[in-house]
Amino acid sequence: MKEMRDTDNMILRCRRAVRFAGLMVAMAVAVAAQGQVGTTMGTDFWVGFMPNNRQAVSRTNPQTLSLLVTGTAAATGTVSCGADSFTFAILPDSMTRVVIPTRNNYFDWTAHGLHVTTSQPVSLYASNHVNYSHDITGVLPTPTLGNDYVLQSYQFHGSGGVDNEFCVIATQNNTTVYYQLGDTGTTVHTALLQSGEALQWQDNMDLSGTHVWTDDCAKPIAVFTGHECAYVPRNQASGDHICEQSVPTSCWGRRFVVTSSLGRVHDLLCVTALHDNTTFAFGGSTYTLQARETAEIDILSDSLPAAYMESDK
Repeated sequence: MKEMRDTDNMILRCRRAVRFAGLMVAMAVAVAAQGQVGTTMGTDFWVGFMPNNRQAVSRTNPQTLSLLVTGTAAATGTVSCGADSFTFAILPDSMTRVVIPTRNNYFDWTAHGLHVTTSQPVSLYASNHVNYSHDITGVLPTPTLGNDYVLQSYQFHGSGGVDNEFCVIATQNNTTVYYQLGDTGTTVHTALLQSGEALQWQDNMDLSGTHVWTDDCAKPIAVFTGHECAYVPRNQASGDHICEQSVPTSCWGRRFVVTSSLGRVHDLLCVTALHDNTTFAFGGSTYTLQARETAEIDILSDSLPAAYMESDK
């Protein structure tokens, strides 16, 4: 983990809107927004993995990190981490699974991100697996990355002390990362990262609303957030790893179609505001959020397979 310190530095922030997203189960799809993510296919990616369950340190239950790659054309790819790298081949119209060799610290993924490049456009997913604990996130191509993020997380309810977490990866040398923890945090922490270096942060507090940014729009960062082993819903006695790549605030929007999960009784929708006094309606109720504040809404999935949402900011 990089050394961190407090600072009173002020920054210039890029134009932003409001994002709705289902961090846990539900999916939110932007149908109109001030910014657009664009295609999720590309040839250049930065990938970050976070700790998955405290059992991951056990030799009998190791943590397995994989990349899932799909594309319409045959291609080759390279995975780099610091001075180490290896190549892989991609078959057309199929999924290729690339296992990350972590044995003997071949890839020190806790301190570095993985840089993935391919000869043809692909869609990339990152899989983080321990027995009984597994999640996958889509990975955004480098041109989609930004320099300003507000994170969504999930408060741990249970025992064992496992943590919320996030990971920040620098794509350029001499990148100063600033961050404020939680939705009310005002202390500004900093970390200086070189290209490919990762800041890993874990905390038992709810990290929803954490603000992460850089002061140079020419130095985008990749940000991943989640939980080491969350109880979803909270009253469950068994936990699971959750991870998701955060979308830069320049791609947030105001109008969304929210879909529930097939075969589930409940879905959990998380809504995070960028600006103060942001209002939206859902399920017959009206909500008002302040900047970086998050609302969690339980959806009865069988009775609400899809819904339209709109906010005023």
